Amino acid sequence: TCVFDSGPHNSTPTVRNLNILAHTSGAGELILTGYSDITLGGSAGNAHTGGTSIIHARVYLDKSAGSAVPGALVTENSYVNWRRSNQMSDTSPLTLNGLFNLNGYNETVGPLTLLGARIDTAAGLLTLNGDVVVGDSDNSSIPAQDKGSGFSGKLELGTVPPRTVGRRITVRDGFSLGITSAVSGSNAALRKEGRGELYLGGANTYSTRTDIIEGVVRINSNTSLGTSGSPTYVGAAGRLEAKADIGAIAEPLDIADHTIDGYVQTAIRKIGRAHV
Repeated sequence: TCVFDSGPHNSTPTVRNLNILAHTSGAGELILTGYSDITLGGSAGNAHTGGTSIIHARVYLDKSAGSAVPGALVTENSYVNWRRSNQMSDTSPLTLNGLFNLNGYNETVGPLTLLGARIDTAAGLLTLNGDVVVGDSDNSSIPAQDKGSGFSGKLELGTVPPRTVGRRITVRDGFSLGITSAVSGSNAALRKEGRGELYLGGANTYSTRTDIIEGVVRINSNTSLGTSGSPTYVGAAGRLEAKADIGAIAEPLDIADHTIDGYVQTAIRKIGRAHV
């Protein structure tokens, strides 16, 4: 057992590989760093409450019971690899920069802030239990290479509380998010907010509506907006762009008034030979 009192506690290996098999507790923060391979394993879940930071490290999540990361997580220029399913808290906030490979396992995560993060599930499934924010309010402080983030593999929108507008994906101005994952779900609408760009490239099967409140949503398939029975709303500050020859977009489109200062703005833009 590792007990952390309040304050940060660093794990900076002087060897190439470090296996942490003990379980943690206490109010302190666990910081994993050191350009090394670190495995969080063992048969008892971690329970420290001060959060976890992974900085310039390769970390493997391999708890056979409980969570390897029990609370908030912040990563910087790191690689995180799943060795088993369900290694994270389902509700704690995650702020991610780096590469994340679910390696075919399943995970449910709380609110996500992506600052140059690439998340690949392979055959596994990532379920959202919170909203997604891409970018920082201070655009100038983020390096150019960290202004784009992406999901690939399989993504589930999860469930939102009653009377909630949907699963918010906020892409801030100057940032972009590419989702080539196959997006599924039946309990939460996909709601795009923020002036940045969202790219939907997968064959998506979510059966709820798509709301483009602000910014651009680009699609690369006639199933990118979910099943044909679910409507898509394009708000006054939003725009839908259809790329390449994707065939017919069969679902209903609800388009708000795009007149600004007496000028009609473009609500739907065709790139190539898309048909609506």
